[in-house]
Amino acid sequence: MNTWSEEAKKDTGFDRKEDIIKWCNEFRLPAIAEAVRHHRPRLFIGVGASNAAEFSRAYFGTSLPLEQHVFAVNGHSKRIRYAKHNGGVLVVVPHLTGGRNGLNSDESLQIVGSFIAGLLT
Repeated sequence: MNTWSEEAKKDTGFDRKEDIIKWCNEFRLPAIAEAVRHHRPRLFIGVGASNAAEFSRAYFGTSLPLEQHVFAVNGHSKRIRYAKHNGGVLVVVPHLTGGRNGLNSDESLQIVGSFIAGLLT
């Protein structure tokens, strides 16, 4: 995610990473917020830790402080952020594309799944 490859340019239609981020903030996040208002899901999972504040605004209507849950798999620290508000649960997970801090193993996915299930009870 730190670079913007030729493949990313081709796949997204954006020449620069900054352009797709701007587009997401202008169009995608408001569309998510509208879908949340319409469908009122009990759980929203956002992917990409750097977008936690944006996911909070889209889901809760405001940027709430998020708590952290940190765990380790094979010596690598993993962090998810979450908040509960007005009966809704927001969980923001790292990208699933790999990297030592990502959710890149069955074990890390199972731990996160169990944690989320606990938030819903």
